Amino acid sequence: MDLTLPSGQRSEIQNGASDDLADSRAGGVKVSLLPVGWKYDVLSNLLAGARYYGSMMSRYHVPRSEAAAAYNGGIRMVGARGNRHRRYKGISDAWGYQASFDTHRASNQQLVDCMSGKTE
Repeated sequence: MDLTLPSGQRSEIQNGASDDLADSRAGGVKVSLLPVGWKYDVLSNLLAGARYYGSMMSRYHVPRSEAAAAYNGGIRMVGARGNRHRRYKGISDAWGYQASFDTHRASNQQLVDCMSGKTE
């Protein structure tokens, strides 16, 4: 089975996310969390997305209830002094993405369990 993205189709991981994953730190040492082939290979792209989603919570301390919105809208800080906030907080599409994610949470968890070898 060919799991490469069709010619001309872009990956779902955006430049900011790929930059963030490429410049991660582990124990003070720079490491890349980007899987090889993430731009064209579907499984590598899914893994990159999962790692970026995880970094929303672990690296940026975004609550799980807001992680999909942060993943979709970006975590960059915006706003004037005294009113600084993460970019995703002011983007309605990001909250729509979060609502859709929450609606599909059970099936998403089944996928995670399957990929990690957990079965009922």
